[in-house]
Amino acid sequence: MMRPPLLSLLYCCLLSLVLLWSDLALAAESTEGGADWRLSMAVGVGRYGSVLRDGEDIPLYVLPRWSFYYKRFYVEDLDLGFNLLQSGHWSFDLTTKQSFDALLLRGSSLGNAFFSGLASANIPIGVPFGVDPKKLIHPAKRTMSYLGGATLYWQNQDWQLSSAWHTDISGVHRGSEWENKVRYQQHLGPLDLALTAGARRLSSSYSNYYFGVHKQDNDFHYQYEPGAQWLPSLKMESRFPLGKDKQLVASWKREWLPKAYDKNLFFDQRHQDIWFVGVSWAW
Repeated sequence: MMRPPLLSLLYCCLLSLVLLWSDLALAAESTEGGADWRLSMAVGVGRYGSVLRDGEDIPLYVLPRWSFYYKRFYVEDLDLGFNLLQSGHWSFDLTTKQSFDALLLRGSSLGNAFFSGLASANIPIGVPFGVDPKKLIHPAKRTMSYLGGATLYWQNQDWQLSSAWHTDISGVHRGSEWENKVRYQQHLGPLDLALTAGARRLSSSYSNYYFGVHKQDNDFHYQYEPGAQWLPSLKMESRFPLGKDKQLVASWKREWLPKAYDKNLFFDQRHQDIWFVGVSWAW
């Protein structure tokens, strides 16, 4: 199947960045001071909240993070970037990112959530005599996707604004995401505080794949497509130094799901919380 021109271009950009990464890694070994590696590890306690009916939160105890910077190219965990333009407070980057929305719909929890939602939704369904209704529910696995696109940044002292558009370059759902963020950072002596407000606009293909009900998910012939949706979010972060290369960190993020997602029957609540408190070491 022939890919659309834009998708082919983004595949080429991603491949170029991967090849550039290989070249720069070799250059970093041979050129002292030519590259900047950063590695940190946070140990503590936290939770990745579940929004599914009968779902369970995922405990968080260790959060590793690594990055690599070389001139205009950078890698941050699973994300890649290349700065194309920079002028004053503005910058424009080619960027890729990992989508984690599949984690909201984890394995067998999705089937249990769908059955609980179906049982409480008063939807007339036909169940063959003597057949366990649960055997007629078999949600298809939602796969994590990888996105490629571009990000526009503006920064002035303690304020930062960003607007990023990314499309699926992994062939999972072929949808796109438009994410906008406003971040404010305040320094109170040694204590750093940051507040970030954001909103993601998921295209119909993206939203339907992860948050819709497909015909292969059940034998009740129940289907639902929510279409394009906005998902707003709020994040708070704090850091306090405990010594050289060590600091106390705390973060909390909440993302709100749109009311339209209630009709997929998966969700027990329409907001997800992710929080963590611990000590971070940097190298």
